[in-house]
Amino acid sequence: MPEFKTRVLITGAGPVGLSTAFFLACQGIRPVVIEKRAATSVYPRASTSMRTLEIFRSFGLAPQLGRLGWVNYGPSRAVYMDCAVGTTFAESEAPPSHTRRLEECSPAESRMVPQNLLEVVLLREVRRRGGEVRFDTRLTGFEQNGSGVRATLADTRSGASSEVRAEYLVAADGANSDVRDMLGIGMPDREVAGHLTTAFHQTDLGPIMHKWRAHLCLVRNDEVYSTLYSFDGRDKWSTHFLGYPGKPDGPAELGADLIAKLLRATIGDDTVTSNVISANPWVAQIGIASSFRRGRVFLAGDSAHVQTSAGGLGMNTGIQDGHNLAWKLAAVLQGQADAKLLDTYEPERQAAALDSLRLSRNQFRAFVGDSESAESVHESTSTDYLRGLMFYRYQSAAILGENNGDGELGVLDDDARPGYRLPHCWLSENGDTLSTVDVSGGGWLLLARSDGHDWLSAAVDAGRTWGIDLRAHRVTPDGRDGALGDRDGKFAEVAGFGPEGAVLVRPDGFVAWRSTGAVSDPSRRLTEAVGRVLGRV
Repeated sequence: MPEFKTRVLITGAGPVGLSTAFFLACQGIRPVVIEKRAATSVYPRASTSMRTLEIFRSFGLAPQLGRLGWVNYGPSRAVYMDCAVGTTFAESEAPPSHTRRLEECSPAESRMVPQNLLEVVLLREVRRRGGEVRFDTRLTGFEQNGSGVRATLADTRSGASSEVRAEYLVAADGANSDVRDMLGIGMPDREVAGHLTTAFHQTDLGPIMHKWRAHLCLVRNDEVYSTLYSFDGRDKWSTHFLGYPGKPDGPAELGADLIAKLLRATIGDDTVTSNVISANPWVAQIGIASSFRRGRVFLAGDSAHVQTSAGGLGMNTGIQDGHNLAWKLAAVLQGQADAKLLDTYEPERQAAALDSLRLSRNQFRAFVGDSESAESVHESTSTDYLRGLMFYRYQSAAILGENNGDGELGVLDDDARPGYRLPHCWLSENGDTLSTVDVSGGGWLLLARSDGHDWLSAAVDAGRTWGIDLRAHRVTPDGRDGALGDRDGKFAEVAGFGPEGAVLVRPDGFVAWRSTGAVSDPSRRLTEAVGRVLGRV
C-alpha cells in the first residue's frame, strides 16, 4: 500500500479545514488536506464575520477578500414583512452603543465574503505556500501512539487505498464527523432546535435591500414563514422555510413545485423568476463535543460544535478554532514550544464556542417565535453577538498576568487585558496609518509605551532564548525616534499599563501577559513570560 508522510493531516477542505491549513502554511508548516468531495463548495451557505476578516487581514488577504466581499447594512439589522415586496411590520437592530461598537472595534470593514468564494481563495493560497489538498479522498481509519498518527485513506473514485503518517491530525470533517465518532467523543447535550429546508436561489430583486436597509428579511404570511438572506446584495439568496401549512414535524424533501410556490409567497411578486440552485432539508442542532482533543487528534469547526445558522457565526467560530490551533501546532513542531501548549486549545476554544452557541440558540428561538416581539430579537441578543464575535475570553496556561483571575470585560469595554483580543487602535508609522492588528502580522508582538525602551532589548533576548520572532515597538504620542505614533490617543487609554509597562501579544492576537509598570530586570521577566506561555518554564 502506498505511504507518504506529513507533519499535519487535516480532514475536510471546507472553510475550517482550508483556513487551518492556510494558517499553518503561513507559519512554515506544509499540511496535507483531504476531502471526500470532488471540489470546494459551489453554494454560499455562510459568510465571513468582521473578526474572521480581521484575522485574514493580519495574514495579508484583505485586498483579495475585499474584492470578493460586499458591504452590507451590518449584522445588527433585520426587517419583518408580509412578503419581500410588501409591508414592513417590524424592524430590529442592536442598541446604538452596540452598533457604534461594531463600527469602531476593528480595522476590517463589515464585508461579507460567501463561503464558496472564500474556499477558492484559501485553496489557492494553501497550495501557493506548499500545502497539499487532495479531493476525492476519504479517511477510512487511523491509529495513534506517542509519536504520531497513521491513517488509511481511500480514493473515492478508484477505491485505491494509501497510508499517511502524520505527527498530528486535525478533524474539520463536519457535524457528522467520522473522526469524532472513531475517537468515541460524543455531544451529550446536543439538542434539535428545529427542522427546516433551505433553498439557494438566484433571484433578481433589484434594489430591494436598499428599501429594507438590511440583508436579512423574515417573511410571515398565511402561506409561509421564511427568511431571505442575501449573499451579494444583488441576486444570490438563501431562504429558510421555517413554516408553511402542512409542514411535518421532521425533515422532509420538498418537491420543485412546492419550493417554487413557497418562494413566490416569500417574494410576493409572481413576475419575479427564481432559479433554484439547490434545496435540502436539514436538522438545526446545537451542541458541543465533550472533548476537542484526544491525544494527537484535534476537532475543529462543526466536528467540535454545531449550531443553527441564526447569528451567522458558525463557520466563523470554526475558522477561529483553526486560528487558535495552528500557531500552537507550528510552535510545537518547530521546537519553540513544549507539547503541553496544545493542552490550552480545548479550554480556550470550548469557552469561545459556548459563547457562539449561546447566541445561536437565543436568536433561533426568537426567530421561530419564542420572543415577545420581533423588535426584541436583536435587543436581547446584541450582547451575545458581540461576545461571540470577538470579545470572548480565554483562560488557560497560555494566559498569564495579574488580571487572569479578574472578572469578564463588558463587550463595550476595551482593555489590553490578558485573555482578550488586543484592542484595535489606529497607529501611525512614517506617515502611514495602521492598526494594532496590522502590527502583529500574525506573529508574536510586544508593545511598550513611551518610557519602555528597555523592553525593546528584552524582546530581542526573549526571542533569541526561545527561537521565536518577537516584534517589539514603543508607542508614543508623536511617534518619533523609531516609535509608532498613538494616532488618536486610544492606545494609551486602553493599554492598561503605565509609560514604563508593556504588553505581550500571542500570534493569534490575544494578550498573553502584561507588565503594568517598570520592573528591575525586563529581560528576565519577559523571557520567563514567553517561556511560560510556550510551556517551557
